[in-house]
Amino acid sequence: MKLKGLLPLKKNIEFKIIYNNGKSISTKNLVLYFYKTNTKGKVGFVVSKKIGKATVRNKYKRLMREAFRNSPVEINEYINLIFLARPKIVEADYNVIMKDIVYLLKKVNKQYGE
Repeated sequence: MKLKGLLPLKKNIEFKIIYNNGKSISTKNLVLYFYKTNTKGKVGFVVSKKIGKATVRNKYKRLMREAFRNSPVEINEYINLIFLARPKIVEADYNVIMKDIVYLLKKVNKQYGE
């Protein structure tokens, strides 16, 4: 699965670096943590255990990944991103998630002047 040329975030230390050193932007359903890097960018999708059982969490991770993949916004290759789902996401459908992701990515692009 292509994630706009970004690699998947997998290691716990990578998540911690972005949470601790990065900036964040949020909507009602999502929080986006981002951090500029010198290497190829990575992206991660997080749904906390506060949101339903595993099947529900996996559903929303898939929806976030798909919305990110299909979003029309181009982003810098040297930014690490973490999309964190808020509990309100269970009330949202794919179109709402897509709208939130597009909004967040545009804000990140504004921040880095792209």
